[in-house]
Amino acid sequence: MQLGNKTLIIGIFIALFIVLPAIFYINSYVNKGVEVVTKEIDPAVIQQKYVWFQDQKAAIDNADANIQNQIVSAKLKKSDQNRSSWDRTDKEMYSRSIDDIVGIIALRNGLVRDYNGAMSKWNMECANKGSWPAGSKYSQEDCIQNLPNSYPEYSYGDEMKGL
Repeated sequence: MQLGNKTLIIGIFIALFIVLPAIFYINSYVNKGVEVVTKEIDPAVIQQKYVWFQDQKAAIDNADANIQNQIVSAKLKKSDQNRSSWDRTDKEMYSRSIDDIVGIIALRNGLVRDYNGAMSKWNMECANKGSWPAGSKYSQEDCIQNLPNSYPEYSYGDEMKGL
């Protein structure tokens, strides 16, 4: 064999076993990146995330209302009678109402943590790109205007001190 033939065979070997797999690997890596980006900016995915945030926001608002209602209810129970004349059932009911308030606050704070964590990961700027699916219930303007960037956790404020 001539030196040129050996060089050609070695070149083909290098191309087949080293260069081509490297090219295929790089190509598959780039395709995976494109797939991830495409999924994140897909209008249907953005709308699905928006609906999740709206549902979470509604659950937080509901928990806020429940907390206030439970506090009012506990205050009414407390003011209905002289506490020294309460029997065991009255005391248990009052104690249970305080426990209910604490439970709802814990639930609300869990919802807030989920909301704030998801919001910190989601860049809403992408909601302004492109257009959402035809006939969609929500628009990009809803996404930007109706969702707060974060909620504060509920603390046991002054309204709990009076209970």
